[in-house]
Amino acid sequence: MTFDQAKQARKPFGKFAGQTLDDIAATDEGLRHLDWLVGWFDQKLLLYPNFQAALRAYLADPAIAADLERVL
Repeated sequence: MTFDQAKQARKPFGKFAGQTLDDIAATDEGLRHLDWLVGWFDQKLLLYPNFQAALRAYLADPAIAADLERVL
């Protein structure tokens, strides 16, 4: 999955449901939520596999990783 595809993925559940990864990451709170979410997925294997792949591809982008490091 490309970064451009990943940033348009919509969170299908919970806090920020229906928002794209790019929209969620627009705030420090959202970036911290995405970081928490990737850890949550490590515990909940096989839930939302397409969204999980998009989240990992999104967070792997160097610019997003730098933003995330700044807020953590």
